[in-house]
Amino acid sequence: MGIVTGLCNVRDVGGLPTEDGRTTRAGVLYRSDAPLAGDPPPSGIAAWPPRTVLDLRSTRERAVAPHPLAVGATVVLPVALIDDTRAAGAAAPVLPPDTELGRWFLALYRRWIREHPVQIVAAVTAVVRAEPPVLVHCAAGRDRTGVVTALLLRAAGVRRDAVVADYRRTEENQALIADRHALAAGFPGGRAALAGLSTPEAIEHVLDVVDGHSGGTAGWLRAHGASAADLERWAERLVVRRQRPGVSAPSGSGRPAPRP
Repeated sequence: MGIVTGLCNVRDVGGLPTEDGRTTRAGVLYRSDAPLAGDPPPSGIAAWPPRTVLDLRSTRERAVAPHPLAVGATVVLPVALIDDTRAAGAAAPVLPPDTELGRWFLALYRRWIREHPVQIVAAVTAVVRAEPPVLVHCAAGRDRTGVVTALLLRAAGVRRDAVVADYRRTEENQALIADRHALAAGFPGGRAALAGLSTPEAIEHVLDVVDGHSGGTAGWLRAHGASAADLERWAERLVVRRQRPGVSAPSGSGRPAPRP
């Protein structure tokens, strides 16, 4: 079997509902599995390549090959969320038996949010200060990417149920992710390690922690070093502005033009 050509867990998080009845803009934030050399531009993404890429993989994962998007005007920012593949979620070299996966991932996410808040905030800050569109990825685009994306969405006011639903969209793609990255030396366990994996309780725990802060997710981020001004600008960038009655939004507002 050959390597699956093309990103198989890529999406634009535009169109998600916020708590105040608005939606997120398209063309601002993408998430995906790790790009590989030779990948064609993904379908359904208006502006590609992204202007900024946040690579959450560990130093060892990144050392396998140069980043294929580090060309032209695209800036790749390596921010290792967990600099250890043993603790990198679905990219870990060894996963526990299927009957223990749910508890294992819950414990992993709990440890991340408790022990690595500085790294998480560094990743969030890199995105909010970057030139959009920004692509966030790890190996599978599931665990590290899922946590950082969830905090970015909640900090901008995206509804919690929409954040969980976006996280769970990866479940549809996991068999392809496993085939693609197992053969690319990313997941030695192959298809069996990911197919059918569903761990909503893990991301729910992360959201319980940040939502439970007295200042909500933005307050949790500020408490661990994020800038209030950065977070305010981020919400303004990601979420469609509320229009005054009788005023039409300008054509193409909030969506950058495709790059040549």
